[in-house]
Amino acid sequence: MLYSRDSRIEAAPLQEETILLQPEAKTFCLLNRTATFIWNEASVPVSSESIARRLALTFDGVSPQRALSDVEATLRQLVSMGFVRTHDTRTPVSTRNQTGRMTMMQNTESPSSAAETAANPGLESPKPPYEPPQVRMIAEEEALSAFQVVLSAGSAGWWVR
Repeated sequence: MLYSRDSRIEAAPLQEETILLQPEAKTFCLLNRTATFIWNEASVPVSSESIARRLALTFDGVSPQRALSDVEATLRQLVSMGFVRTHDTRTPVSTRNQTGRMTMMQNTESPSSAAETAANPGLESPKPPYEPPQVRMIAEEEALSAFQVVLSAGSAGWWVR
């Protein structure tokens, strides 16, 4: 099975976290750094195994088995909340390319700088410590408050797709 972000979801990066907005339901969700990594990897249809391999390469202190377990649990949670979609691996996946035109993809895996870094150890920088992914629904007031903190710190983030 492949997973990808729902294209209707708005995302706002905040320092090491991300806030997701589901405009139709008017619901907000806060992702910690590890859940944000998983969200970012699902920019194109990708398997949980592929995300877990890259997660284990990117973060310090996580085994491949723990990475897979955490990725699968996080993806199930994001699917149940309506932020991520599933795709049958036997059928092509329809998605929008850079120009906005519809294209067909077959079992596409997202590119990863972590895999490139692993292949080129000279480029390696310290890995961030692993923390289990956290996904939680938040109220609109908490989302707005998070933006005020980020803006007051001098980092202007905005909604991105």
